[in-house]
Amino acid sequence: MCKKTKKLTKLLNAKVFCLVLVLIAVVSSTIFGQSITWQKILNNSYGTFKKVQQTSDGGYIGIGSDRINNEFKIYFTKLDGFGATLWTRIIGIGYAHGNWVEETNDKGFIIGGYSDSAVGNAKVYLVKTDSIGNVIWQRYFINSDLDQCN
Repeated sequence: MCKKTKKLTKLLNAKVFCLVLVLIAVVSSTIFGQSITWQKILNNSYGTFKKVQQTSDGGYIGIGSDRINNEFKIYFTKLDGFGATLWTRIIGIGYAHGNWVEETNDKGFIIGGYSDSAVGNAKVYLVKTDSIGNVIWQRYFINSDLDQCN
């Protein structure tokens, strides 16, 4: 009878040990693992994002470039906190690339990038928009043929 009790105790200990291992694996993956809240694939043809950041309202803004009619333009988009697109703006005269964006105190945005031709001559391109991405003003700055705003 003593041998049966020892075998039963060993079996129970092995089951408890396995249960503890499974619990540790589940808890550690929950604590240390990263989870994706949401992800989104934007429908732009040759686009890239240079910067995406959260806005004061909990949404996100993204700035980059997209190729439209064989010219690159600034691709500027606003997403809500769940990744749904609220609006998208295509900005620029000629070739334009967006590298940087910040929300301003008036809830609008300031965009920095560069504009160039197909043969070079890059110039700094600054754009100020309102809170829904409409251009308020845009300015070019040039010192050399390789100017950019990053």
